[in-house]
Amino acid sequence: MQEVLKKSDEFKTIADDFALLRVDAEQKARIFNSGDEIGISDIYKCFVKHCHLPERYINELISIEVKAEQENIVGIEDNINYLKEIRSKNNQIVLISDMYLSADIIRGLLCSIDDVFKDINIYVSCECDSRKIDGSLYKYVRKKENAEYNEWKHIGDNIVADGNVPDLLGIHTTVLRNYVPIQFENNIAKFFNTNYDLDAQLFLGLIKTVCGKADDEVFRIGAICGGAVLYPYAEWLVSEAFKLGVEKLMFMSRDGYILKRIADLIIDAKKISIKTEYIYVSRNLLRGNSQQGQHVIEYLNQYIAINDKVAFVDFDGTGKSLVNLSKKMNRHVLGFYYYLEGKDVGDTYSLNSYTSIPAKSAACEIICRAPHGPVVDYKNDGGKIVPILAEVEESVWCESGLYSYIEGALSYAKQYLNWYENKKGLSAIKLGKYVMNYVENECDSQVMNYVGDFPHNDANESETDSYGPLLHEEDLRAIYTNRLNEPIDHYYKGGNIEYSIRRTFDGKKSLFDCVNVSSAKKNAGAKKVAIYAAGKYGCEAWYRLQKECNVEVVAWVDSNYQRYKTNNIKAPANLKTLNFDEVIVALASEKVFKAVKEMLVDAGIDEQKITWICDYWKGFEI
Repeated sequence: MQEVLKKSDEFKTIADDFALLRVDAEQKARIFNSGDEIGISDIYKCFVKHCHLPERYINELISIEVKAEQENIVGIEDNINYLKEIRSKNNQIVLISDMYLSADIIRGLLCSIDDVFKDINIYVSCECDSRKIDGSLYKYVRKKENAEYNEWKHIGDNIVADGNVPDLLGIHTTVLRNYVPIQFENNIAKFFNTNYDLDAQLFLGLIKTVCGKADDEVFRIGAICGGAVLYPYAEWLVSEAFKLGVEKLMFMSRDGYILKRIADLIIDAKKISIKTEYIYVSRNLLRGNSQQGQHVIEYLNQYIAINDKVAFVDFDGTGKSLVNLSKKMNRHVLGFYYYLEGKDVGDTYSLNSYTSIPAKSAACEIICRAPHGPVVDYKNDGGKIVPILAEVEESVWCESGLYSYIEGALSYAKQYLNWYENKKGLSAIKLGKYVMNYVENECDSQVMNYVGDFPHNDANESETDSYGPLLHEEDLRAIYTNRLNEPIDHYYKGGNIEYSIRRTFDGKKSLFDCVNVSSAKKNAGAKKVAIYAAGKYGCEAWYRLQKECNVEVVAWVDSNYQRYKTNNIKAPANLKTLNFDEVIVALASEKVFKAVKEMLVDAGIDEQKITWICDYWKGFEI
């Protein structure tokens, strides 16, 4: 919406900060409506008032927001197919949402994906003035649909609103697996502040779409690196090559392996008349002695005719390999690089660079690695010149996760091409810069395990050494105590000792302090108390009750108990099976307490046993 409003003279005074102002308006609307449910009109009434705009803009802004939703909605095919399946069995179906958009707007969005939604009843919190999160919307729907809780199956993806709350009411619940970002994604969101950065939002949205079913961390890393670095580079070079009239792109091994496969997807999707070839060459051979150089030329001449307009594709480098190639082939050479460190133009060559942001890093070369060894020479095989590759066992690539990584990168490319056809593309250079630096420098154990264990030693192009292996105590002692003047590689078998050191000490900078509470000895007739909520107030309640000899805590529950990752805090539904004298609702807001109390009563808990923490301890303070 912010990008749309920037093009309008009517909204130029607020366009640059629109995202921030829109979020703020929603928060204000909730406050002004005294906690009651709000609709999108309430939000924009606050928005125009705060921004000193005429009220006539309200409907226009709503239309722009709905259009933005329409342009960015993505259907989850598995869920839609499941809905069709249960509908085919004549089940009664309703859709329920805590949302500020009306049912009609939501129906329009859903029907843009599939017509199956056109005649299904939709209940939304803003129209029903009830919410899933406190159980009141379930109560509302039960009355409207005449559906008792125990006959009702609820499916959703929010562990609290779709799982723990309806479970407490006696509804049969199924919580669909929620997408959990890996640390890499979380750090991208944090770095770019995705509340207000459109490119980062769209990028992470695509990653979520691509990786929704992927439990493989390396697949996700491949999607992120392929999406932020490799895809935009491939898209750029295909576009530039077409403008320059290039007939064939020659992707140089090994950095060109994944790039070629992505470029082929782009060329096919956009129906561009450019051919591609993957050629087996190496920097050492291109810069080697005259005999090796002649072998390179004989090999390449099999793919390049005298009048062919070709371009060579590499990832990063100085350009010396292509400069030497232009001399050996006695022809003008056109080349493309993600990042070029050397001179770009000479009498016999023209080299193009996607970005001026340095990418010179062995770890970054792992971003576009190929599942084969380096080229060591060529041989004549029945009149055809073929490359001789260093022998590498297939298990090396399988164990490294390279195939999963490649599949992640290609899956991103396919999704991008499917989604962004005839739409504004991402501005990816800033994302690429961040990702390249992240792979090399960030202490993220998931990324470091992949990069560090990857078979690659840039110094000798070996596939027997890991790039940055984890160091053990004996390794550190050998390298930094026992070693005298010998080269470090006598003791360290890896490609980058600095990477190994960072990886070894990741997450070991400090230890968490543990606080043990000395529990009072309980009397035989101690009152049995349960605690509802495990936030700041809940923790304080538990701490205090441990010290009271006349009280025994028999349960501690929270509607989002999973996030605490401890067996001490249980699901609220456990209250229905326990014997207790009192349940203390440990929440700061009296209004929220009343909503929780009503939900507990609706679930069958005795109203007389429910107490607000501020009533249990008069004048309660933390």
